[in-house]
Amino acid sequence: MNLFQVAWDDYTENVSAADMTISLGCGYLLYSAAVLLRPKRILDLGSGFSSYVLRTYVEGCEDPIVIYSVDTKKRWLDKTAEFLENYGVNSDNMILWPDFKAGGLKNFDFVFHDLGNMRTRRDSLKVVEERCSLQSVIVLDDMHKARWREYAYEFLEGKGYSLRSLQWATVDDYSRFAEVAIREDSCRTTRTSLLLDVEAAGRNTHLSSSNVQD
Repeated sequence: MNLFQVAWDDYTENVSAADMTISLGCGYLLYSAAVLLRPKRILDLGSGFSSYVLRTYVEGCEDPIVIYSVDTKKRWLDKTAEFLENYGVNSDNMILWPDFKAGGLKNFDFVFHDLGNMRTRRDSLKVVEERCSLQSVIVLDDMHKARWREYAYEFLEGKGYSLRSLQWATVDDYSRFAEVAIREDSCRTTRTSLLLDVEAAGRNTHLSSSNVQD
């Protein structure tokens, strides 16, 4: 997965600043989790480097997988599409948040929520949760921000999710880290399997990040 280091360096040098881009560790986590969970419908909220990582996963799969990348601003969708095309990665299904919100896209089983500013992130969470499948896994970024973290916990726990920190696998130089939310009402076997898979992805992330540093 060292290919992500090259692309991440390119992205943070030429598209968006490192503190505005998902961390490399979070990118590894998303890719590893997708490999282990094998989702069929992916929702990428907040286009950017996450779009590159998740679409790289999709393009390596034999089975058809649906992925949508959503953003609040057209210029960021355009920047992301250009970056993807430069790397030969598919840039279909990239839409603005108002269009996604107004449409009927749903039943996503893997979601990365990194949309817009923190107010948008909070205000959009209800719609995001409504579009998830019963077995959905939601990865939430920027959980170092106390108000966002408190709101996400209160809302998602109220909807029957449990959350677990992935700080040890995704924390970066800006103290940012991700957490994962999984429905409590999933059958125990499925829920345990999902948690184990995400934690395994975290271990892969830790190893990958260590190898890059070495």
